[in-house]
Amino acid sequence: MLGILCFACSAKTDAEATSGTTDSTKTELGAKLTVPVGAYTGCMTSLGGVRPHINGGSGGEGTVTLSVAGDDTLNAAVSFGEWLSGTVAFAATSSTTAGLGAGPFEIELFDPTAIVNATAPAAPTGPSNISVSVAAGTLMLAGDTLFISLYARNDDTQFSVYSTCPVPTSLPSTTIVNSAPQMGNIPTGSYTACTTSSGSEMLGSGTIGGDLTLTIAKSNGSLTATQSDGFPSVCNLAFNDMSGTTASLSDGQTCLISEP
Repeated sequence: MLGILCFACSAKTDAEATSGTTDSTKTELGAKLTVPVGAYTGCMTSLGGVRPHINGGSGGEGTVTLSVAGDDTLNAAVSFGEWLSGTVAFAATSSTTAGLGAGPFEIELFDPTAIVNATAPAAPTGPSNISVSVAAGTLMLAGDTLFISLYARNDDTQFSVYSTCPVPTSLPSTTIVNSAPQMGNIPTGSYTACTTSSGSEMLGSGTIGGDLTLTIAKSNGSLTATQSDGFPSVCNLAFNDMSGTTASLSDGQTCLISEP
């Protein structure tokens, strides 16, 4: 079974309460990502409302179409009906990952945080949708699976979105090269007001929780993410291959989560 776990946190707590660092890392010029381009079908997506209400849901099958622009950015057009639609661009950060490219990017998604009056007549246009700005995102190839994770917001409404697709064996592969190094850093310290959503390859199954605190620490070139409180309990994870504002999950880890 394929399992997916996604976190979204607010800003780091004040410096007096943490031992945070602002050391910058950068994506080396010429980082290359080889990725199959074309239409990925049989994808699933899940939305998590971060604020003002913690809520979420999983959508049905959809399509992600990858294409390469003239400047070697990777465009990802997502289409999940009423759940999620739009296009975002990514720039290579390693041989298997890409970070959000230069925006701005807007996507349309179903708003799981909307308060619905059950006694009111159904809206003729269907469920509540909202246009949001994408603030952060990553794309990753892990074996035969494509992962896309986005963090989006509109005023005080904030969402975490992830989509997964099986990689079609019939698609041609293209190598994109990062044309400019990306400066940035992942500050260490404690992050509060985190939410988590998890799902499985079974469509429509998932859980969401909140009020987590994650502590990010750096040691010997690796990052660790440790939960100190909140519900549900989630696993502690280690990351390496830090490039700008992204890092890859270290190999050989196991994670115990509640099955959706």
